[in-house]
Amino acid sequence: MDLAALNASKIAHCKNDGKPDILHFLFENQEQWAKGSEIEDINSNLKKILDTEKYGINIDKCINNKKVEDHILEDRIN
Repeated sequence: MDLAALNASKIAHCKNDGKPDILHFLFENQEQWAKGSEIEDINSNLKKILDTEKYGINIDKCINNKKVEDHILEDRIN
């Protein structure tokens, strides 16, 4: 899993409302947000596309959430 996919996964986990809507949205629109030579570019694209859809997510808080990151990485290992 690369850093862009990890950040998108963290965002999806932050919005964990029992519905897969945001996960499907991120997957279906991957070509729009997964562009850029630096992770900052990709994170900016994620913010723009999610703000447009009004998901109401604090993206910076999600991306910097170490607990969510550990959960995702642990799940990938097991």
